[in-house]
Amino acid sequence: MNKYAARGILVDAMGGTRFLIVERDHHAVHAAVRIFAEEATALTLPVRVRRANGDERVDMPGRGTIRFTTPRSNRHRGLLVDVVFVDNDAHRVLDGDDPTPMRRFFEDVAPVLNATGGEFVHS
Repeated sequence: MNKYAARGILVDAMGGTRFLIVERDHHAVHAAVRIFAEEATALTLPVRVRRANGDERVDMPGRGTIRFTTPRSNRHRGLLVDVVFVDNDAHRVLDGDDPTPMRRFFEDVAPVLNATGGEFVHS
């Protein structure tokens, strides 16, 4: 995650958009949460940042949220989001000669979006 992508996501989330950010592993999730917190402070946005293991998120006033997961996690189950943002390195965790793990991930995440007509975004 870079600060420019984080700023754009924060602005959209302030408008009520719900995001699921997919990072390569839990270390990248923690780094992304830190970047979001720093950018929210720089933009003086009234956000609440939760850093609990397995429940990392940024809550906006209103309905906008930013949640975090990894490709091999099931933390996204039961969520409804408008956008699934797959960070640059996250897809590499599942890529390889066998496309089955990546296809399984997208099939697993699809119900999170179907109810809202959301979209996948790859960085």
